[in-house]
Amino acid sequence: MMKWKTWFPLNLAIIRICRMFKDKTVAAEISALMLEIGAKLDNSVSLVQQTCDESELDTYRSAIGEIMGRMLIDIMNPIYKQHPELKPKELN
Repeated sequence: MMKWKTWFPLNLAIIRICRMFKDKTVAAEISALMLEIGAKLDNSVSLVQQTCDESELDTYRSAIGEIMGRMLIDIMNPIYKQHPELKPKELN
């Protein structure tokens, strides 16, 4: 069970993001940027996989996974909750 001290600030951040992106045009632009950034981060994992050892890859992939997870949970999901029509089919 999540403690309220951990839960409370995270949910406030999500509420602020939802309010911040009431404008559908802004929400669409931010969504497109997040998808572009996610693709670039994903490509960076491929680069590390080709050039680094397994230990470095594991560390890097874990860090990128955390970044992409936060982008999805804290930015993209609130946008798609406010504007479900913007959610790409591949995220369903």
